[in-house]
Amino acid sequence: MRPFRPTGNDHPAGRKRAFTLFEVIVALAVFVLAALGIAQALKGTIDVAIVARDRVFLRAQLESRLAYCLAVPPKPGETRQLKSKDQDGVDFTETLVPFVAKNAQGQDLANLFELTIAATSRAAPKEDAEKISLVIYHPQPFLEIRQP
Repeated sequence: MRPFRPTGNDHPAGRKRAFTLFEVIVALAVFVLAALGIAQALKGTIDVAIVARDRVFLRAQLESRLAYCLAVPPKPGETRQLKSKDQDGVDFTETLVPFVAKNAQGQDLANLFELTIAATSRAAPKEDAEKISLVIYHPQPFLEIRQP
């Protein structure tokens, strides 16, 4: 005689296995946490890239302004401020002051000036301002140059 074997849904071997609601919810929670972690990492990367792009733009504007100031420097002792008309433009502050330096014999060197240019972007915080300072030699007295 053959042993009785239940068929269909009555026997665990014959029933089809499926995920329970609890297993589906746990899997979704793990997926959501992983997606949130990836989104946060992506946001941080994008923020760093935006700050780097703004600093490169600010530095390029500063170098451009330096080239202009070497061609048309401000008057000695004068502070020249330039405000940008753009919403996210760059504001400049330029100063030219006499620079005191001595040679090996202790004599003052004439016609040396320190040119300082500070650039501030309206899009970036104030602590992200860029500044450049250099000493220039101008052998002749500064002439009156009309500003364009």
